[in-house]
Amino acid sequence: MAKKTKNSKGSSKGYFSFDWGKSGGIDYVAVLKVFAIAVVLAGVGVGFYFVEGFVKEAPNVGHYITGLKFESPKWVGQELLGKIKLGATGNQKQILINESLAAETAFNLQKIAWIYNVRVAIDGSTIDVGCEWRKPIALFRAGDKDVFIASDLTVLDHVAGLSLPIVELRGIGVATAPAVGQVWERDDVAAAITLLGQLETMDEMQTKDKPLLYHIAAVDVGNFGNRKAKNMPQIVLFAKDGTNVNWGAPLGQSSKYFEATDEEKLAMLYDYYKSHGRLSGLDVKYIELRNPQSHVPTPTLN
Repeated sequence: MAKKTKNSKGSSKGYFSFDWGKSGGIDYVAVLKVFAIAVVLAGVGVGFYFVEGFVKEAPNVGHYITGLKFESPKWVGQELLGKIKLGATGNQKQILINESLAAETAFNLQKIAWIYNVRVAIDGSTIDVGCEWRKPIALFRAGDKDVFIASDLTVLDHVAGLSLPIVELRGIGVATAPAVGQVWERDDVAAAITLLGQLETMDEMQTKDKPLLYHIAAVDVGNFGNRKAKNMPQIVLFAKDGTNVNWGAPLGQSSKYFEATDEEKLAMLYDYYKSHGRLSGLDVKYIELRNPQSHVPTPTLN
């Protein structure tokens, strides 16, 4: 396997909900696109429903807001928290409570790509924000502009201070990522993000205390669909020291290319990682995961 080398209908007073949309499975871009559009349309319907049904008599009208409350995952850093606060308050030093404050706050927050299913309530003199978070899993560099890619393929603006293993996406050529908040509809990007998502799941199941993803610097899809050479791996993971981890075909396509099953590849990779405690500095040129271990896979037709 490793080759040696030499060298949230009912509304209540003061409550507003705006659903920005959430996409689901990401095995195929087409499925992602249809599902995302359906959810966004549903969310917009919910949002306008709450606008029409918004109770005019908001609590504490005429008083000022004294606090902002919202919960965030442990991985969220101060810079991103600052963006949410700025979106909720508009950097105003004094915010007067009025009939439309919750609606206006939710409308502003839904512009932030990092969150969706935004729910805002005026609780006494506090703005209470509820939302779901998009978690970045990859970083894409295009010239001097860096963007994150979430597990649902949404492009996120770059922020510092996240406590996450984020892997650089390579092999996209001169492509430019879509605008922040848009879904990146490319099969090779979807394949890379799907694989990283599977590794994240494996880390949670097998190596929670020492995630393997922290040892992966990049994922390269330059040969996706064998666009460069048939004998080269379609997807390559790079360890921190540059060691190639030859993954090969996208998830779900291993038999088409006579490669080891996805389960075999995951088992080989995690067995290797757990036995060595790392992927770097092991005096190996590359780690090969494409070779079948138990049987020769039957090729499938398109």
